[in-house]
Amino acid sequence: MPFLPPDVSEEMLEADFWIRKMEDPDRLLASNTEITFMEKKTAEKMAELGLAGEYTLPEDFKVEMTAAGIKELMESYSLPDCLPDHELYSADGEKYSQAWQDNLIKESNLGPLTADKQRVEGRPALTIRRLSIRAFPTKQAAVKDPEAIDADRFQLTAIQAGSPVMIWHQSLSGSWSYIQSQIYSGWVLTEYLAVADDLEMIIDYWNQAERLVVTGSRTETEPNPFFPGISNIFLQLGDSLPLYEREAIPEEIPAGAKNGQSPLGCHAVKVPLALGARVDKPGRLEFAPALLPFSQPVQIGFNNFTRRNLIGAAFKCLGERYGWGGLFQRRDCSRLVFDIYRQAGLTLPRDAGRPQEEGAAGQTFYFRGNRAQRLSQLKELEPGDPLYLPGHVMIYLGQANKPGTDEAGHYVIHSGSGYGRLVAGEIKPLTVHSTFVMELDTYLQNKRKTYLEALTLARKFRADLDG
Repeated sequence: MPFLPPDVSEEMLEADFWIRKMEDPDRLLASNTEITFMEKKTAEKMAELGLAGEYTLPEDFKVEMTAAGIKELMESYSLPDCLPDHELYSADGEKYSQAWQDNLIKESNLGPLTADKQRVEGRPALTIRRLSIRAFPTKQAAVKDPEAIDADRFQLTAIQAGSPVMIWHQSLSGSWSYIQSQIYSGWVLTEYLAVADDLEMIIDYWNQAERLVVTGSRTETEPNPFFPGISNIFLQLGDSLPLYEREAIPEEIPAGAKNGQSPLGCHAVKVPLALGARVDKPGRLEFAPALLPFSQPVQIGFNNFTRRNLIGAAFKCLGERYGWGGLFQRRDCSRLVFDIYRQAGLTLPRDAGRPQEEGAAGQTFYFRGNRAQRLSQLKELEPGDPLYLPGHVMIYLGQANKPGTDEAGHYVIHSGSGYGRLVAGEIKPLTVHSTFVMELDTYLQNKRKTYLEALTLARKFRADLDG
C-alpha cells in the first residue's frame, strides 16, 4: 500500500478517478485563437503591473533599450540590493563571506550600465539546451538554511531548449549573459546561446505551426555519438519544438555518417545549434534535425484545452521530487501549474504571487469567512482551476467522499513540501517534497491551520473570463 495523506485513498491517485466525476471533461475552454488573445491580454496586464521582465511575448521583445531599462529588468532579483540581508550558505553548508558576495557584484559587471541614457542593442538568440535562469551570475547554490540545500535562492526558473531570448548584458568574465525570455529575465550560461541574424528569425522558429509537444513528464532527444549538439536534449511536460522540414530530413543523421541513425520510427525536430560558441561567447545560430522516438510521450500539436487534459497532465507528474525553480529537472508548485496549462497551449506567467494571481488573464474568486463559507466558495470552481495561498499554488481536483465515510472532501494535487498531522494536540510536520494528492482540510506543516483556512483566492483561465 502506498503512503497516503489523511483522507486520501489509492483510487484517488489515478487521473481517471477525477475525470469520471466531471460533467463535461472534453468541453473546450479556449480555442487556439482565444489562447493567443489570452496571452496577449496577459502580456498587457503584466506590463501594467511593472512585471514585463517576467512575461513578454517574443514578438514584443525590444531590439534596443537604455541602460536604465536593463537595470529595470534586473531590479527585482539581480541588482546588489537584491542580495538578502540574512546569511547565505553553500550546498556544502559553508557560510558565504562578504567577499564572496562582493565578487558576485563584480562579476555582474554593472559598470557599463551606469550611464542611464546609453542605448544598448539587444542580440536575439535561441537557447540550445534547457537552461537555469539565475538571479546572479554563478552556478553556486545560495541557501538560507544549511540543512535545506534544495532551496537555492538564486534559482529563478528554467527555460526549455529552443527558447527565444534577447541578450542584454554580459558578466565580467563573459561566461554569463543577462537575458530576457518570455517568462523571466536573469543570468544564463553564455555558451548555450545561439545568436540569430535578427529578431524575426527567432520568432519564426518559435511560431512555426507544426510542433512536437511533450505530453509526459519528461523525455530527451536520442543520443548521437557523431553529433553531440543534437544529443540528449532534455524536454519536459509542455515543451515543444518545431518539426524539421520533411523533404530536408536526411536518410541518416548526421548525413553521410556510416553509423548515423535513421529517422525510421522517430519524429525529426528542428533544434538550434550555437556554432563557434565559447565559454565567454555565444555561438552563431544554425539548425539541425534531432530525433524523438514515436515511443516517447510526444505528439504533434498541443492538447486541447480541456479539463480532462489539464487533470491528466497533472497526474503524469505524481510522486516526482519537488524542484525549487526547476532544480533537479523537476517542478515547484507554480511550475507544475505552468506546465499543466502549457501542454494545453496556454503559457501562463511562471510564478505564483502577483504574476499568476494578478497578471494572468482570467477570473478571480476570493476566499473569505469561516469553513462553511469557504466550502461554499469552492463550489464555484472546476477541476483544473488553481488555488492560491501565501507562497503556494495547487490544482483543484474536485469533490469526493472521504474514504470510508459519507462526508464530502475537496481535493487538490500540488508540488509541495508537506503537511501536518494533529498528534496529542500538537501539529507534527510531515515532509513530502513531491507532487501529491491531498484533501483541503489537511493541516499546514507548521501551523494549526488547514490548507482550506489558508486559501486566499482561485483563478479560472478561460477566454470568456477576465477580471
